[in-house]
Amino acid sequence: MDATDLRALAGRVAAGRGPDPALEAAAAQALAAAWPGAGIAPAGAAGWLVSTDAVLAAVARALPGWDVTIEGTASAPDGHWTCSLRRSRALDSDRCIGIGKDPSLPRALLAALISTAAQGPGD
Repeated sequence: MDATDLRALAGRVAAGRGPDPALEAAAAQALAAAWPGAGIAPAGAAGWLVSTDAVLAAVARALPGWDVTIEGTASAPDGHWTCSLRRSRALDSDRCIGIGKDPSLPRALLAALISTAAQGPGD
């Protein structure tokens, strides 16, 4: 998947609602290709679009030690979440940073991770 396809996928993640097995499979495939060998999407992985813990675990495997910033309002059913992923908050010149926005926290995190992959996976 090229950067344009990854950005489109991040947009699909942020635009949807609730579980979507086909979208989860597309995200798993894209992230596994971006970070081969990181074990981001173990066989049978599901629930990324509804589980904050599952997405945070994927972020930790893909980008160990990176800073995760979550800002938002938890108001059911329409929260307002913004998530950013960057190598360090101390640096304003990170090579790649991912940002995701969505009413759902797991979707915002997953969109941020896919956005980071679109910019070129970090180390």
